[in-house]
Amino acid sequence: MTVEKSQPATPCNLWTRKTVRLQIAFLLSAAMMTCGLLRGHLGMALVCMMRSNLNSTAPEDTYTSSLQVDWSFQNVGTIHTSFYVGTFISVLIAHKLAQSVGAKNTITGGIIMNILCVWFVPTIIYFMPHYVYTALVRFIMGLGQGVFIPCASLLIAKWFPTHEKSTAMAIFSTGNQVGLALAMFATAELCKVRYLDGWPTSFFLYGLIGACFLGFWLPHVSNKPRKCRRISSDELAHIEESEYRLRAMSMNLTIPYKTLFCSPVIIAICLSSFCQSFVMVSMISYLPEYYRSVLKLGISANGYWSSIPFLIQMFSKMGFAFGADYLKIHGFKVNTITKMSNSIASFGCAICLFLVCITTNGFVIMTLVCLGLTLTSAFVPGYNTSIVSVAPSYTAVISAYAQAYAQIASVFAPLMVGFITTHSTADEWRIVFLVIAATCVVTGLFFQYFGSATIQPWAMGDHVFAQKRASSFSVRVESADSYLSIAEAETPLRTENQNFLDDIHQQKLLAIPARLNRKSPRVSIMEEDGEIVRPGEDEEEKENRQL
Repeated sequence: MTVEKSQPATPCNLWTRKTVRLQIAFLLSAAMMTCGLLRGHLGMALVCMMRSNLNSTAPEDTYTSSLQVDWSFQNVGTIHTSFYVGTFISVLIAHKLAQSVGAKNTITGGIIMNILCVWFVPTIIYFMPHYVYTALVRFIMGLGQGVFIPCASLLIAKWFPTHEKSTAMAIFSTGNQVGLALAMFATAELCKVRYLDGWPTSFFLYGLIGACFLGFWLPHVSNKPRKCRRISSDELAHIEESEYRLRAMSMNLTIPYKTLFCSPVIIAICLSSFCQSFVMVSMISYLPEYYRSVLKLGISANGYWSSIPFLIQMFSKMGFAFGADYLKIHGFKVNTITKMSNSIASFGCAICLFLVCITTNGFVIMTLVCLGLTLTSAFVPGYNTSIVSVAPSYTAVISAYAQAYAQIASVFAPLMVGFITTHSTADEWRIVFLVIAATCVVTGLFFQYFGSATIQPWAMGDHVFAQKRASSFSVRVESADSYLSIAEAETPLRTENQNFLDDIHQQKLLAIPARLNRKSPRVSIMEEDGEIVRPGEDEEEKENRQL
């Protein structure tokens, strides 16, 4: 069952204090920050933990922890890779978990796993310093974090209308930059603190921050707008009336896995996801080591320069997203904006990394690295927006599929960097930057040719209805005061920016001029998790129906 809208019938400004969906966006951003903090601080902590990495000439290195390890760069690569192997596995089951226990509870469980593992790492290193045991703990952390992106994308798809999704994705993903920037800078400073013997302080502190976050997350987030007690009827109508929704009437929606996985549009999204993760994991895991070994930075300067790119991304992501939404509102084609944004991210980053390879000036190199990572912020209005736009009913599946590609890149990147940088020389790092730049170019070209940000025919086409075991109808409602048009299942559905009223005399079987309930249409629908919803139905009626 499909409800199609052109413009919201009840405008509800996103940027107001009482807007629940804005609160959801910032809570998702805080969750992303917590995950980034728990995941990303190990790269800087390793600079302090490994004996071979000690830079005794740096005047600010006033304290050296007595808890040190003798790991090679290959061992470090294995530790980083183990985390992303865990995320790869959990991504594959993220959609099923979201259906079984809800996206909110799945995210909560993942964060709890990460908090416990982060607290456990210093103890493991103290009693069992072999890198294999630390790699095992990181693997468990990966299992907890892999479910986060698919579940968060599902929440965004349910809570935000199309014209707000780029902004929502930017707010949400900005939390990652906040967490990574804090992890890089604060960990470098905590390494010099004598309390808890230096670097272990960061592990215990970040776990405590994660535990405090859960106190805000649990009471304020709902899986669906309709289940939120704090949402107003106007905001609920704004969310539901602005979306293309593909629903089923008293039956489960069949997911066209073969069509979805083989779609060039989805593959283009997945390759861009691969590219972004390949860039980010390489930088998060090894940028502090590059600054230490090649540019000879001390621990404080290292933390400062390692955090700058992620601090800048906090603002650049919002800038790119606001710019994309502004252009959409003023009539620019969604596909054009999406492809242009993705090109800025892919080709801009590639150019910066190529220039890094041909210069030896340390300040210029660090500036180019910052600029290259800043430009990757354009992935938000690029392929990230495509994830929640090309097939809204299958957002969780597409997000999980894209994350599978991202996790493959995340597993491969540390192994590649560790294999090339055996001695961590400048020439070895030039090869690393060239490989990353080439990856950006290839995936960027593929998205330019095949990428899209409009709903695909297989996501709303006639064959979807043909798969149902009962009669289905296409229901289109333009506003609370307009006509309700009920058409046969065989009627072709309209795509974005098409006015369904121009052919209404040919398509409708029944037209009823009526004022609909502003809260919701009185129809039965089925959510992605399989729950039958009858808008306006109270709990007693729902229990009686289920009996």
